[in-house]
Parts: sequence; C-alpha cells; structure tokens
Amino acid sequence: MAKKGRRSTPEEKLAAVRMLEAGRNADEIAKILDVSRGIVYRWKQVYDSHGASALEIKKAPGRTPSLGYEQRRRIWTLITGSNPAQLQLDFGQLWTRKNIRELIRREFNVKMSEVQVGRVLRDLGLIDAAKTALPVLPAEPSARR
Repeated sequence: MAKKGRRSTPEEKLAAVRMLEAGRNADEIAKILDVSRGIVYRWKQVYDSHGASALEIKKAPGRTPSLGYEQRRRIWTLITGSNPAQLQLDFGQLWTRKNIRELIRREFNVKMSEVQVGRVLRDLGLIDAAKTALPVLPAEPSARR
C-alpha cells in the first residue's frame, strides 16, 4: 500500500502502465512504486480508456461561490458609495460585517456568516487580510476645518 498522504506522480503512473504493457508482473510494479496491485491495474484501465492525460492529478473544483461576479460588484458599489444609514440598515453609521451581512441577505436573499462576509470583503479588496476592522467609508466627502 502507498504511504499515507503520498500521491503517485503522473510520471510514476505512466511508468507503471508502460511496465505492465512490457510484460512485467503487477505485484512487482506495485512493490517498486509502493502501491497496491489493484492501483496498478486501475491506472492501466484509466490509461486504456482515456489516455495518458487521465493519469494527471486534477484539482477538485471546490464549492461554487455564494455570490456571483455581478453581485460582488454591486456590493462593492453599495459599500463604497453609501453608508449603512442611507440604505436603512439598523446597525449604525459604520460598515460592519453585520451590516454587510444584512445587506447581502436583503439584496440577494443569500444568507452568509460574518466570517464568509469577511472573506468576500477581503476578496473585494475592502479589507486587508491581516486586519479585522473595516475602514470607515463616509457617504459624502466631509469638509475639513
């Protein structure tokens, strides 16, 4: 069996298939590559069905985002162009994750945790990944005294 946490490279998989095609014993190949005999046969089956490219390591696609590109653009526009009071949000004058969470729920009917909201804000460039507080974004420029 392969060592826990170790993945065989595409080159190793292809080499195993080539050795099997050359007439080498599957048990012998498995011992050389530190994998099971069944894995060697599985690589051969995948290679025969789909070719060498099917032996490549593929990254899992991951979860689809809760908010699409246009929705994220709209959030960015709303946050940078207004303050919570202008949008009738009940949590004060400053943009907080709680305010933005409510805005997202109201605008797009999407429920998110405050942690998820923080990730969206980071992705939009509205907060630094190392910081936890949001910058104060005034609705209109204030006159300096």
